[in-house]
Amino acid sequence: MHTRLYALLVVFAIGGCDSSTTRTIRVFENRTQNTGRRIDVHVVVLHALERPVAPDPIVVFTGGPGLAAAQDARYWARVTARLRPHHDVILVDQRGTGGSAPLPCNLFETGRLQPYFDPVYPVDRVRDCRRMLERRADLTRYATDDGVDDIAQVLDSLGVQRADLFGISYGSHAALTFLRRHPDRVRTLVISAIWPPERTPFTSPEIIARALAASDTGHVVDSAMARLRHAPVTVSLWNWPHLRRESVTITAPGFAERIFTILYTPSRIRRVIPLVRQGLAGDWTPFAKAALLDSRSRRAGRYWGMTFSVMCTESAPRLARLDTARLAAASPIGLPITGGLIAACAEWPHGVLAPEDTMAVTSAAPVLLLEDGLDPATPPEWADSAAARLPNSKRDFNPTGGHAFMTDERMARVASFIDSQ
Repeated sequence: MHTRLYALLVVFAIGGCDSSTTRTIRVFENRTQNTGRRIDVHVVVLHALERPVAPDPIVVFTGGPGLAAAQDARYWARVTARLRPHHDVILVDQRGTGGSAPLPCNLFETGRLQPYFDPVYPVDRVRDCRRMLERRADLTRYATDDGVDDIAQVLDSLGVQRADLFGISYGSHAALTFLRRHPDRVRTLVISAIWPPERTPFTSPEIIARALAASDTGHVVDSAMARLRHAPVTVSLWNWPHLRRESVTITAPGFAERIFTILYTPSRIRRVIPLVRQGLAGDWTPFAKAALLDSRSRRAGRYWGMTFSVMCTESAPRLARLDTARLAAASPIGLPITGGLIAACAEWPHGVLAPEDTMAVTSAAPVLLLEDGLDPATPPEWADSAAARLPNSKRDFNPTGGHAFMTDERMARVASFIDSQ
């Protein structure tokens, strides 16, 4: 995106976020050699609303990978409202996202609806995106290690010695990586939807089955998968942006991926199960409309090139060594995304995964672990794994919460934890 246009969009996004400032920090793309191409890292600081201001600001690590924290400043201003009275909040677009040398891929916006029902990683379009982006970026330099080292440099430029880290989903993975690489810069750590580096995503079929069983007591999804494996269904939907009616095909793999992402929010899956039942009775249109809405919302605003640079370096090689077919048998919807990610990553350059990048992080820093019992992607068992090497960690468990379940009450506990250290 053109830099000036992006800056205008950020100004619009942070309107209503009270006092804030923006900064651009120049870093080397290749941090190992510190030579060659330089890239910009975009930063937004949401200033504390009252005095005195705590000396240690909050640094946000957002989800994805592929989402941009500064670009989502309005959202983060709302989420961190409990922290804002006396804390500055630092939002950094991690390299490859937002205003930080963005790596966008046009995987789905073809003008047609069908891509929103297909598996999420179309290999031909991933290949085309790689060819486009590698003309201006070394795609092996956009994984987590380089990204968190950029953030340490951002703190240097802002004159910040130590910070309180707050990471959600992939952001928990990035925050733990920051803690391992820059332990002296961390005062406290709060992470939700916990993805520790010793765990490989999309490899927990029993967790998917548990989350699904909580809402699908009648095994409706099992029946739908059997039906769609036998024969895909075709639905006619109105394509509003292009003012035309289109036919879309729902296949078993596409259906499984839609159910998996809808499972992230327990209240949504409870609303969708009756729509699947309607489909089995002969009318798939209500489900198709709900699936389209979910697919569009989850695929929008993501910088897929950065997603691939992270996942193809840190996850796909580990996934490829597993017997994913055997694992998939333990889940009613298999292991959605896994096969597609492995295939897509065959088309994407891989960075270097150091041995410590797959090991648990050890630290005596105060840590708050936010866990949710119905999270199909980052289950409470992963928090157990992280806590084993974090002796000063505390746990906050919600048995009925989904992925990155955040409420005002929970954020009040986060603020209390940070301020009590």
